[in-house]
Amino acid sequence: MLTCTSFILGCVFPTSYVGTTSYELARLCIVFCISGIVHAGGDTMASGKLGFKSFTFFMLQPFGIIVEIIVSYLWSRFQGDDEPDRQRTKRAQQEQHIGNSGRGFEEEPVPPVWVRCVGCIWLLAWMTWTAAYMADALFFARMQSLKSGAEL
Repeated sequence: MLTCTSFILGCVFPTSYVGTTSYELARLCIVFCISGIVHAGGDTMASGKLGFKSFTFFMLQPFGIIVEIIVSYLWSRFQGDDEPDRQRTKRAQQEQHIGNSGRGFEEEPVPPVWVRCVGCIWLLAWMTWTAAYMADALFFARMQSLKSGAEL
């Protein structure tokens, strides 16, 4: 089954780009864009007015992920690691023929606890900041329904 994301990426990127960083970042942005469009439609149905608050929320998410990826990459370079974790894992699987019997899944090394804690703090901070866009749309829809006398 061909998904919307695969179709759009297939129109933009040749097959030789599949799996590259630019392909994966484009896929990330397209997935969140489609989700934002769907949620904007829900906001419009709930409030009766066209609004882009939910769309804004979903379009901000790839940027938070990209910032996290960049910080993670810079941290690994700062630590003197020339090869990112994903590349190291992929190379090790190819050399040692370990993995999941060719199912295409890569085993990621588990980061230390403090790194996971920093990741959770970043996630909490990012979602707290961007959730206001999603909440605004929901509150606006509720206020519209109370104004018109309808119950949501």
